[in-house]
Parts: sequence; structure tokens; C-alpha cells
Amino acid sequence: YHLRNPFKAIENLYLCTRKTLILESQGIPDDGQPKAQLANGAFSMWMFSSSILRSLLLRAGFRDVEVLRESQFPTDSVVVKSNK
Repeated sequence: YHLRNPFKAIENLYLCTRKTLILESQGIPDDGQPKAQLANGAFSMWMFSSSILRSLLLRAGFRDVEVLRESQFPTDSVVVKSNK
């Protein structure tokens, strides 16, 4: 999440993933609408809702994206499992 281009990082994860990716990141609560938030400070940090993280993974080529853990409050963890 401390990345200038998080989508490029997801594309790179696709290239180096053999079969299954488990991804954990700080997230924001999901209310059904894809959301992203950029927290500025000493370090810029992207935080995504699970629905936008799922969309980014699908766009990068992953299939069968499953949310294993939803973010319950801002900066809580979101965990997804994706297959190639």
C-alpha cells in the first residue's frame, strides 16, 4: 500500500504467482461500492475496500477472487484469495 502505482504491483504479483495468491493489506470498510483512499503524510498509503481490491485483481487476470476477511474499520486488514 506504500506504492506509487498499486495496480502495477498487482500486475507484477500476477506474473510471479504460480497458482494462488493470498493478499493482506490495510483496507477500508466495504459498503458495496468500490472505494480507495490515499492517506497522505510522511508516507503515502493507499487503502482499498475489498470490492475495489477484488476488481483490481480480476482486471490483472486473476480469477475466483474470494474475500477471506473484510475490513471492519479504517486501517483494518482486508484479506483476499485469488487463483490464476
